Amino acid sequence: MAVIKLLVLAQSLVWSLASADASNLNPKGDGCVDPSGYLQCYENNVNTLDTCMTDAKNNCEGEVYTTCVLACGNAQLAANIGCWLTSCWNEVYSCAYQETALQYLNGADRTQGDQIPYYPAPDNAPGGCVCNLGYMWGNFTETYALNAPCENYAMDGSVSETASCQCCWDSSFLSEFIEWCPNNDLSVIDIDLMVETFQLGYNESASDECSILSDPKQCVSSFTLDTGASTWYNPGQLPSGFPGTAPLSDTTDAGSITSAPDPYTFSIFPSYVTVITPAPYNKKNVEATNSETTGGTAATATGEGTSSPSTSKGAAASNLVSPISAYVGAWGLALYTIACALFGAALIA
Repeated sequence: MAVIKLLVLAQSLVWSLASADASNLNPKGDGCVDPSGYLQCYENNVNTLDTCMTDAKNNCEGEVYTTCVLACGNAQLAANIGCWLTSCWNEVYSCAYQETALQYLNGADRTQGDQIPYYPAPDNAPGGCVCNLGYMWGNFTETYALNAPCENYAMDGSVSETASCQCCWDSSFLSEFIEWCPNNDLSVIDIDLMVETFQLGYNESASDECSILSDPKQCVSSFTLDTGASTWYNPGQLPSGFPGTAPLSDTTDAGSITSAPDPYTFSIFPSYVTVITPAPYNKKNVEATNSETTGGTAATATGEGTSSPSTSKGAAASNLVSPISAYVGAWGLALYTIACALFGAALIA
């Protein structure tokens, strides 16, 4: 029964990760320096997609047709980022922009290492999202999913040590997520599915595989695993109410971005290359469409964004290069999750 339930949850994650969403997450252009230009840009991208799909239908046959259709969608996702960089650059640390970056990474099957300007947002970014989605997504898809610190114990047949190590590993990430974002809805990065999978596996165990957390220092001394959180949480017994349900929102106490970066070339998969010429700052437009103006000193946006997981956030690693191919990024992660589910089921059987 445990195996079936874990597989169902893992399959749900497969479909979630594989589903592309190109919707405009700021549908009125609220807070943008050039809201009309921003909205027109999104409309142009939809029209370009329609044309691309028609061309694909007329010119691509057989298996090539699928490739053409995917290329059309990926180009739209990349172009949507360009809309923000040109007409809404003052909001690039917002939840909506960070989610737009995630739309691209998910929909185009790209990894966290792809260079998307201003993603993930730096710590304490002006007008930043209350939860740093980029850090959390990077920690899960790169640092967690692509490392297996407990593998040697499993190969040696040490069931008890493997279980303790895995509990420390799972707890190290979940504990950080709980402290970074305890109250907000994190379904955009599928944390709810991950938590549900972990809780099901640990709760159906015949023994307490997380007894090691009664003295979490053992995670460090025995397995060299640590966490950036102040508390180690049992993956099967997380605090009530996590993940939270409060909508994601932007901070309003860190200042505002008022100085546009110089023009620069933005190049990203799939062969999307354009010169970004940021629209001039227009205080009237910003205040007219955004009733929640930020306080503090003005800030400047630069085009030197990074998309690598950051070492300033707990267990995240810097400059990671994913072994998952660009064509199976999200699917590779989903398959990894299924493998973990099967492995966990074998341990708790």
